[in-house]
Amino acid sequence: MAVMVDKEQGKAKRAVKPASAGVTAASRSGAPAATSMAALEAERDALKAELAAAKVRIEALEAANSQVINRLSWMIDSLQALKEGVQS
Repeated sequence: MAVMVDKEQGKAKRAVKPASAGVTAASRSGAPAATSMAALEAERDALKAELAAAKVRIEALEAANSQVINRLSWMIDSLQALKEGVQS
């Protein structure tokens, strides 16, 4: 959205959107509503699948992160035990 500055008052004003701004290209070209609806449904389904795949990936990354934290904690504990053994 374009923003214009009123030089006299120094305030930003938003430009008014034309009435046709919310109209899709499919409806302007005269394409049937069913065609554009089918395209939207296909896009929605693709986005749902992408979201599901991203959620699975996030779960895998969180599990790997948890394993790394556990291993690091174990190594730190082992190093502290060695240090205490050397100091005794």
